[in-house]
Amino acid sequence: MLQFNQSAELPTLNTVITLHREALSLRLAPHSERWVSLRGLAASLVLRFHHSSQTKDLDESISLLKAALLLCPKPHPGRPDLLNDLSAAFATRFAVTAQPIDLQDAVHSRNEVLNMGECDSIIDALKSPIKSWPKVRPQVRTED
Repeated sequence: MLQFNQSAELPTLNTVITLHREALSLRLAPHSERWVSLRGLAASLVLRFHHSSQTKDLDESISLLKAALLLCPKPHPGRPDLLNDLSAAFATRFAVTAQPIDLQDAVHSRNEVLNMGECDSIIDALKSPIKSWPKVRPQVRTED
């Protein structure tokens, strides 16, 4: 999957996003695995953002991750990963918009993971900024 993520072309990502949307439509609330479909679609939208710099993809990804978090209250085992994903998405949006609220939300999400006290989640949260937080400011295209 990592190799796909790094080399995916925009038409392929568009197909993946369409398939994730279809999967999500099959997992209507209160389906117990709906959060998984929300997370998959959010991840695909972030990938497309990195290829196209369309902020609407990043905004939708953040909304989807927030919706997934509502389905995973503490101590749901998927919550730490969702929070890590959300933190990285907020940090990416901060790199684009320079809006302080996005940085605050990124730190808040990361701190929630750290406060959960789960060893694997803490290690992932500490490594995540190195791997997934943006290091450069991408060019943003205005939406048509």
